[in-house]
Amino acid sequence: NVGGPQINAPGLMVDSREDRWDAGYCGYYTLTNTTAEPIEWALRIEVEGEINNSWNCERSGASGLVVFTGAGWNQVIPPMQQADFGFCADL
Repeated sequence: NVGGPQINAPGLMVDSREDRWDAGYCGYYTLTNTTAEPIEWALRIEVEGEINNSWNCERSGASGLVVFTGAGWNQVIPPMQQADFGFCADL
């Protein structure tokens, strides 16, 4: 444990892309630890619609302001390494 999850931690670079269609969308996220220390990550995202599926993460809810954290095995990102997660939502 590195002191608990840090929401939008300094040194955590977030890349995302989205696939969107009439009834919903999926968001794909790659987190990169750009620091020399491990980061226990958490990310706060404003979710449009309602999440019906998520992967490689735990989450605090299904809509609105949702906090995503690691799924245990990817909770701590080593220095200069990456973790991926994502979700799909109905609109």
